[in-house]
Amino acid sequence: MVEVYKFGGTCMENTSKLETVTQIIKNSEKPLVVTVSAAAGVTNQLKLLLDSELTEVTISEILTKLRERHIQLSHLEQAPPEIEEALQRLERLLQGISYTEDISPRIISLIMSFGERLIGPVLQTYLKKEGLKSQIVDAENLIRTSHNYLNAHADLEVSEKLIESHLRTTLSDFDVVIVPGFFGTSGEEITLLGRSGTDYSATILAYGLHATSITIWKDVHGFMSADPNLVDNAKTIPTLSYEEAAELAYFGAKLLHPRAASPARIRNIPIKIRHIDDMASITTISSESSNNQGITSAAHMQGLAIMKVFTSIGGNTKGAFSKISGAIEEAGGNPISVSTSQTCFAFLMPELEAQIVQEEIMDLGSSIIDSIDVVENMALIGLVGESMGSRTEMVHSILGVLQTERINIEMISGGATENAIQLAIAEKDLKRALEIIHKNFLE
Repeated sequence: MVEVYKFGGTCMENTSKLETVTQIIKNSEKPLVVTVSAAAGVTNQLKLLLDSELTEVTISEILTKLRERHIQLSHLEQAPPEIEEALQRLERLLQGISYTEDISPRIISLIMSFGERLIGPVLQTYLKKEGLKSQIVDAENLIRTSHNYLNAHADLEVSEKLIESHLRTTLSDFDVVIVPGFFGTSGEEITLLGRSGTDYSATILAYGLHATSITIWKDVHGFMSADPNLVDNAKTIPTLSYEEAAELAYFGAKLLHPRAASPARIRNIPIKIRHIDDMASITTISSESSNNQGITSAAHMQGLAIMKVFTSIGGNTKGAFSKISGAIEEAGGNPISVSTSQTCFAFLMPELEAQIVQEEIMDLGSSIIDSIDVVENMALIGLVGESMGSRTEMVHSILGVLQTERINIEMISGGATENAIQLAIAEKDLKRALEIIHKNFLE
């Protein structure tokens, strides 16, 4: 039987954290599959580099910084050969961009994968000092995805065959197999799994191995009843269902990739969220919820806008909504929530998207659109709990409490899922609304 561990970027950010990670691995049952994120800050460095003008000087500077960072992390006088090889490959790619100015999503995804490629050999040096036999297996050989370069979905059936083929024998020969997280391949090109993609890597690997459990190690205390930066009495949630965890991730809880719960749910593999410095702090995600009485957590998103598209013919004209929503998609918009009436379609989305989309969809003309109003500085509260969508009395109570406190709800959405309702409010009211909801329904 095999367990899968995932270590986030802040777990790999300095030598002290890496020593802790090494001891955790040393004291765990073997064999063990470990998937790793880039050391904290490295992915951002690569992104900033791609956003800047690439010259011989800027390329040399970033490669020097990456080399020195990983040498320092390794406790070595010079970079391991695997790191030098990766840096040389990265240098060739960056020089190619500087000459050709080709900065396509295909190239971006390949370059952004190097943070994870660089940290694997660093961890391997620590494991070797502890007498542990380890092997790095490239995610390109294991995780097959869709063709979306920057936010791909896993093909679980194909990935399972690749994992079975490439990992089973390796696991019999080594104590630890290290797999770089965050990326896979469409079969031809490198693809990224999106923000927090190493979580997704871990659950894909666990799916393919029929693992007994997945442990995601971070430097935070599991899923919380609310953001502790906004609510003083927020507490760790001991257990969540897969569905609740997926909803919380969607609503902005950054502890788990939004798609990571799905492979684990299919195989009924428990996911544990653990703090590397506090072994008592744990959230277990499984088929069971700890709360079947109401709200489990209040998550939130900020920096949103409501784009209201007014159309006097919308409710009575076939295809009006599809034309508007299609134009939004073509303009790069990805609405979080939608509300409709006979004369208005309201789309909740990030502010920057709303600004861009507003200009683009006006091209549909006055025969469809009368006017567009964008309301900025909005926030979304996602109230998540088992069967939350069908608990009408509780929903009425929540709305009543917020109304009493003079917090206006601009949009409300429920029914699409049994486990969540969404409330869009002014961003200035977010902290107070979360405190009120937490005090009345979560303490």
